[in-house]
Amino acid sequence: MVQQQTANPKKVVRVIEPTISVQETVNSTYRAIRVAAYCRVSTKQEEQLNSYENQVKHYTDRINAEPGWILEGIYADKGITGTSYKKRDEFNRMIRRCKQGKIDMIIVKSIA
Repeated sequence: MVQQQTANPKKVVRVIEPTISVQETVNSTYRAIRVAAYCRVSTKQEEQLNSYENQVKHYTDRINAEPGWILEGIYADKGITGTSYKKRDEFNRMIRRCKQGKIDMIIVKSIA
């Protein structure tokens, strides 16, 4: 006796949704680091201004040369005292961008 097989039996497919967002995982695993640099010189003397220009060039080159880093910006205050942050407009703008989640890392010459 030959059994008849039913043609095209319906298949049941069960979809199991991921517990972790694939897009979120890709973004956090493979996202480049957004890097900013902060430059500051305390006086407007010619020697200090040259140092300022050197800092900007150095940090731009350094960030662009690093795989996985994206240059978010160079923030620089020229001839502003370091004793107070209130008059350091670029420093404050950089900190605001950090708080907004737009900067992941800051590099500086010195924190002194």
